[in-house]
Amino acid sequence: MKRYQQSRTALGSQAFLTVIADSDEVADKLFVKSWNLIDDFENRFSRFLDSSETSRFNARAGSFVTISQEFKDLLLACKALSETSEGLFNPFILPNLQRQGYVGSWPTPTSHKDSIDYRDRASLPDISKLKIDKNQARIPINSAIDFGGIGKGYLLDLLAKYMDKHSHSRYWLSLGGDIICSGLDIDDQPWIVKVQHATEADELVGVISNEGKKIAIATSGITKRKGSNWHHIIDPRSGLSADTDILSVSVIATDAASADVYAKCLVILGSQSALDFVRSHHLKTVLIQTRAGKVYRVGGKVKVL
Repeated sequence: MKRYQQSRTALGSQAFLTVIADSDEVADKLFVKSWNLIDDFENRFSRFLDSSETSRFNARAGSFVTISQEFKDLLLACKALSETSEGLFNPFILPNLQRQGYVGSWPTPTSHKDSIDYRDRASLPDISKLKIDKNQARIPINSAIDFGGIGKGYLLDLLAKYMDKHSHSRYWLSLGGDIICSGLDIDDQPWIVKVQHATEADELVGVISNEGKKIAIATSGITKRKGSNWHHIIDPRSGLSADTDILSVSVIATDAASADVYAKCLVILGSQSALDFVRSHHLKTVLIQTRAGKVYRVGGKVKVL
């Protein structure tokens, strides 16, 4: 067995694909299919591409639009997680996100194309206004959706499903720091994920072991994708960048989409309400870093340093 890794920029961040395989041929096949899945996802769902299905869908807000099965599946996932998070995750935040300053693709957030600029759309409806039919869907007029709050996690789950389907159980996949890993590394030891300090990149605050099982880890916070007076985590209750004392949250879950969404929800809530949310939603392992320098751990899978 050998360890194989490839890396490149995808979805506005760095992607790493690592597999333990018994031949170059097996590894190459896994990498080719995985990169194809990533490229297809970005081309279909990116809000930054005029040609994406997301942009074409947003352009026809107020009307039922014929959609692909992949688009429908992602909409259904958004609807389910918006409902279970009591609306703290809301894919309709796109116009608000753009009005805060995040219009163009990172790292040039202020650049924009008129055709995909929705800052003049004032509606921020709740998820019940998303209508999904057999092969059609509709969002309210004067609104627009963004899959940024769930996209990387959802895509990680797709990649893991491909690996599992082909009986490949030893992998470590990362999209912009969100991770899904399974099995053991090249030394037949559990995969180890290191959690960075929210503001000091060279420091660690925790270490996570997958214990040989498949786990997903998503980290969200307000210290990276931001401007002078905004950050990219929008509170749908106010329509503004979340007013929070949390700098960063890492959530461990069985699927990456849930981890991705719930990490953002906890940032929005702030540390006091976040702990109540963790308990009421039965989140097993969470690591919270606050502005005051405190680190809160819930659950036993994280070793706090």
